[in-house]
Amino acid sequence: MTVVVVMQISSLQWKLEQERKAVKSEAYELERRLEGCRQELLAAKATISVKDSELVSMQNSLKELEELREMKEVGILLIHNFHRSICIPTRFQCFVYFHFIVILKYMNMFYDLGY
Repeated sequence: MTVVVVMQISSLQWKLEQERKAVKSEAYELERRLEGCRQELLAAKATISVKDSELVSMQNSLKELEELREMKEVGILLIHNFHRSICIPTRFQCFVYFHFIVILKYMNMFYDLGY
């Protein structure tokens, strides 16, 4: 009878050892997958950071473009009023007129370049 009990204990120990190995292998696989997910998360965070910087840059560019468009509209109105003026322009008006012409010329160059 003791031989049977010893054999059962030995069999249970063997089964327990096999289960321990299986659980250990599964835990290793889960840790490996978790590390892969961590790496993917870090890559995603880096991508989001880059995209966020690009968005800020694009928003700043849009703001500058809107300001340039406003300047162009004001300049066109000023030039239009300048041409309609009956009186002789002052030196300052000539100065402003000349600079708006230069600004408009450069703005058209930027539009042609795609800015």
